[in-house]
Amino acid sequence: MRRHMYVRGALGVMLMAVGIISLNPLFLILSGVFLYSAYSIWRKEEDENNGKGPKA
Repeated sequence: MRRHMYVRGALGVMLMAVGIISLNPLFLILSGVFLYSAYSIWRKEEDENNGKGPKA
């Protein structure tokens, strides 16, 4: 799962850069979705590592 987090985070940052350069709101929305997804995966792994949930 950590690999998915890194890929989604990298895509989110790249899409945000493209959205800012081109001033296209679609890229900004997609970057937000990718970054939120990466953040939720990160939080899920942190909770599992702290003993708050089952390990998959």
